[in-house]
Amino acid sequence: DAALRRGQHPRVTALVRLLAPGDRLAVDRGLRLVLIAFFLILVVPGYRLTVASAAELLPASGLSGATMSAALPVSLLLMTVVLVAECWRDGSAVWLQRRGLLWSIGTAVVVLASVGIPLAAGAAPFVILVSGFLTTAALGLPLAFTLALTSMTYLLGIGGVRLTILPIKILGGVDSFVLLSSPGCRLAGVLMESAGISKRIVDLAVAMVGR
Repeated sequence: DAALRRGQHPRVTALVRLLAPGDRLAVDRGLRLVLIAFFLILVVPGYRLTVASAAELLPASGLSGATMSAALPVSLLLMTVVLVAECWRDGSAVWLQRRGLLWSIGTAVVVLASVGIPLAAGAAPFVILVSGFLTTAALGLPLAFTLALTSMTYLLGIGGVRLTILPIKILGGVDSFVLLSSPGCRLAGVLMESAGISKRIVDLAVAMVGR
């Protein structure tokens, strides 16, 4: 939620930058509404997954599976609170401006139409997902949410598929020991720098090479 609050999620802004500053902010407000709806819808299957996995034990730690799966609905609720707080800080005057309101609503409609129109036309699933991904990314939606939002919209459109599959895929994507190498390397670098190990290594290399 900190990255979401500070706007640090990677996103494509090449097209949005062409808009006037006021229209660009209105598009961002529309994307916030889309994300709030997305998070709230995804909280329900995330909670169901947490309840279903409560009886399972993690093989490595022996803890309940709910200790891991509960992170998803909790984080979704926290991000929803952050987005609602941002909308509240904008003030009611901004939302009552006709031009800005049209841009915000239009943004949300375009996001839904990017999946709904190809779906209604009977396009292949790959085409639908690519269309939704490119459209939401071009509008400036953080890339961390574009594919998940497009997938959820597609599943809601076709019907008959339980949304629990999305939390399972999200948690499965981060449940990897390989991903621990990134924060582990950063932690090792910080410790080496603060303890002076890095400087000693450089001094040793200079002493051995001579320059």
